[in-house]
Amino acid sequence: FSHDAIEMAQGSEVIQYRGRIMPLRRLSDSLGVPRSFQSEEPSTHRVVVVRDRADRPFGLIVDQIDDIVEVPLALGNRRDSGETL
Repeated sequence: FSHDAIEMAQGSEVIQYRGRIMPLRRLSDSLGVPRSFQSEEPSTHRVVVVRDRADRPFGLIVDQIDDIVEVPLALGNRRDSGETL
């Protein structure tokens, strides 16, 4: 996505995606990478579109994409399933 397409809504980054407003999250922020160690803001962003547990899409902004593979993912609570995640 173009950097200019990203907007701010209630203090969070969002983008118009398939006729809807999709929230964006930066992987570097989630991993705790300080902004001072990040390079300058690029003119385009690589975004991986993911669906949350309620099947709502959100975009995960990443620095680089090496490969994309679609796999089914079933997450559960250890107390519910008895399995370790």
